[in-house]
Amino acid sequence: MYGTSHIIAVVAAALLCVNAGAQRVSAGVFNSLKGFGIQVDSDHFEDFHFDSFTVYADIYGIPTGRSNAPGVKANYSRNYVVRIFEEPNADLDLYVGPGCTLGFAKDYETNYYRDFSVPLVKNHGAIAALSGTFGCRFEFGRRIILDLSICLEAGLHIRKDEELGNLCVGLYKNGIFQAPYPQLTILTTF
Repeated sequence: MYGTSHIIAVVAAALLCVNAGAQRVSAGVFNSLKGFGIQVDSDHFEDFHFDSFTVYADIYGIPTGRSNAPGVKANYSRNYVVRIFEEPNADLDLYVGPGCTLGFAKDYETNYYRDFSVPLVKNHGAIAALSGTFGCRFEFGRRIILDLSICLEAGLHIRKDEELGNLCVGLYKNGIFQAPYPQLTILTTF
């Protein structure tokens, strides 16, 4: 819980700074097979980019009943608009962007897809990863935004070993295996 409170404090401080240089701020609900949470976007129209701050509960193993505690993840992404399609009722922006992810969650276990009755046995661990996001945003009347994206996370997962008690450092496999999971965010502008 100590690490989780630090992550939440850093994300809250970043979100408080969003209005300082932003022209438009939008906030909404983040939904994915990865988890559920909130997202805040800060648009910079003159530079054709926007910043996304996402905090969500990582639900790996919970839908199958093999874990009873969710993790928490925070992602920051600087997204660059590469193509704009303007229509009378809606605009479509295609974007890509680099970012980073910090969190405290479980990682992939080899028996996850083989036997749904086997509980996950590895501890939660700290996550530090670089991320890459690709997506599209549908803007309806400048008030409602639907954001559909995918995110690849490449980094480290550090956890305490269940038997020996020492630290285990490895690649964060869920960041790669869950990359094709779609992320849908419903935002409203302020």
